[in-house]
Amino acid sequence: MFQTGLSAQLWRKLPNIPIQRATFHQYIEDARIALLKADKRADSVFTPTRNDELNAQLNFSLNRYLHNLRAIVETDTTIADNERFMWLRGIRELLERFTSSYKSGAIMGSLLQEVLEGYEKAMLLYIQGKSIAPVIDQYDVEVSNLIMQNFAFQSLQNKSVLNERLLLKSCERYPDRILKFLSRTPEASMADSLLMEAAKRSPEDLYNYAAAADLLGKRIQTSSEPLIKTIAAFSSMKSGRLFFPFLDQVMQGKIAIEQIESAVKDSIAYFKLLVQTKIDYAERMRRADTPLALQALDTWLERKATEDFIADINALHDERNPAVRFRKLDKLSHTELYYLAVAGEKEMYTSSFVEGIYPRIFQRMRIPRADSLLANVSFDFYRRFIRICAAYNTLGDFLRRMDRSYARDLMRSFATGLEKSRSLEDAVDVADAYASISDTEIRNLVLAQVGANRAYAERKKQARGITIYRLLEQIFLSLDTTKHIDLTASLGIPPVFNMPVENLKDTAGRVVMHQFFYGDKDGPVIFNAFLNSFRNA
Repeated sequence: MFQTGLSAQLWRKLPNIPIQRATFHQYIEDARIALLKADKRADSVFTPTRNDELNAQLNFSLNRYLHNLRAIVETDTTIADNERFMWLRGIRELLERFTSSYKSGAIMGSLLQEVLEGYEKAMLLYIQGKSIAPVIDQYDVEVSNLIMQNFAFQSLQNKSVLNERLLLKSCERYPDRILKFLSRTPEASMADSLLMEAAKRSPEDLYNYAAAADLLGKRIQTSSEPLIKTIAAFSSMKSGRLFFPFLDQVMQGKIAIEQIESAVKDSIAYFKLLVQTKIDYAERMRRADTPLALQALDTWLERKATEDFIADINALHDERNPAVRFRKLDKLSHTELYYLAVAGEKEMYTSSFVEGIYPRIFQRMRIPRADSLLANVSFDFYRRFIRICAAYNTLGDFLRRMDRSYARDLMRSFATGLEKSRSLEDAVDVADAYASISDTEIRNLVLAQVGANRAYAERKKQARGITIYRLLEQIFLSLDTTKHIDLTASLGIPPVFNMPVENLKDTAGRVVMHQFFYGDKDGPVIFNAFLNSFRNA
């Protein structure tokens, strides 16, 4: 149950309302009724949660606090008559702002009692000539914001100080929104320290704000902090975003601006610099040292791999001479080809990988060993690369290029530690790869490892691990028809490795297929063969 203030325990006496203020009291009642309808239920109560007891408490508090707030306005002799109108308007506005914030998802309905309780405390402090700072400090950011924004508190003498306290509180609660908060109060005394925090946490966002011609943009541009100055300098460059992936290297003095400028002019040189930086970052990540602007590096690596290399070799799909089709790859090393595959895989044709990128990886190595390749890239994206190899039927060859015992350890590692990642990408890579593994021993090894990991997670009560490994284990077992695993029954999901014909039928019981054919010169041949297959139908 909520801890309640005095007004939630006692009903204050509400006198007869003077006619000149009756309309203002009615406005409050109208706002209350509008709030009751905010949950989109056709009843006379506010039901923001699934907890009936909590909902009842919220409605009880709503009625009592509103009654008592109105009573304070009408009975407190220290309030001047003109101020009574101010407070009545403030109470109405509080309800209206809460309602709109609740509808937009900016505040939880369960905070209603705290909003009313906090407002009453702030109101009583204000009437007594005291600071409302204790209230701003006590309640959640959402509650404090509604109080500080309220019409009745706009003439606070120490409003700027309170706004800064609320700004700091907001930034601590939502550190990913620091720049958004600062854009409203760029003159805040703590802006410089908050900008530094934002630069470390989200340098790309700072880059965007630095380019704006407003007060916050000017404050960023005039900062004396080296990191902020560097980001601001990038934002003023014509090709500043191309420099961003190397922010951490620049700050550590490992790369000069002039070196980046030179690479930007040459697509191959720029891609090589991206890969070189990525390998350096991958090794640092293994030591739990996260570089600045890592996401920007991954974004540009994918973009340049796709635009400058994959698109070209895909476009030459009909070229029968490999030397011509894959000429763009001639200057890339084995590690650069590796990153070309993992970064450009979304657009990469099968032939682009199988006939071009994959064989050239090992051709460019002095000793063509797969374990050496992974070591050279600090095992960065290795699960993705294994998944790609499995999808394009080169996993067997890849694993044969290392000792058998190492291959087993690699595949065990492939299926382990999936719960530690913030995203589900690694788990999805494992799931995608499993169905394409043709080596029975390797497949059984992966399945056994997933089962062992699930059992370990259960012993340690690791909820995320239990969920991930249980899902994978059930999905993998469903591939074996002798196990009779029904994913719909066990997990509530449709089959993964097959599609029952019943799931394909429309309301008329028909299965309608939409067939596509490639637009290259092979397309008409395949299309005619497709038609011929129905000649005797």
